[in-house]
Amino acid sequence: MCWTFARDLMAVNMNSSGIGGMSLLRESNNFAFQNTTTPQTIYLLNNTLTAPLNQIFTLFSSIIGPFGCVDLIYVPVPPSIFKLTKQILEGLIILCLYQL
Repeated sequence: MCWTFARDLMAVNMNSSGIGGMSLLRESNNFAFQNTTTPQTIYLLNNTLTAPLNQIFTLFSSIIGPFGCVDLIYVPVPPSIFKLTKQILEGLIILCLYQL
């Protein structure tokens, strides 16, 4: 969910992004994220998010953090959960086949 550097580069090159033509250097007078411009603002401008945010998005941003500022990591499914899910699905398939 973190706004990547590649997305920043793309956004400063697009006039419709809200930060088009601005700088990514913090010391610049034309810094893209100076004052009130946040990744969430850009998400709203490019229609990644729509305003007003629904309850889930509002809850997420108030508890976890603002959009574009939260780093996520991939956590693989534990093998025991994967095996259980596979067994349940296989059982459902068998049940459906015998019901026909």
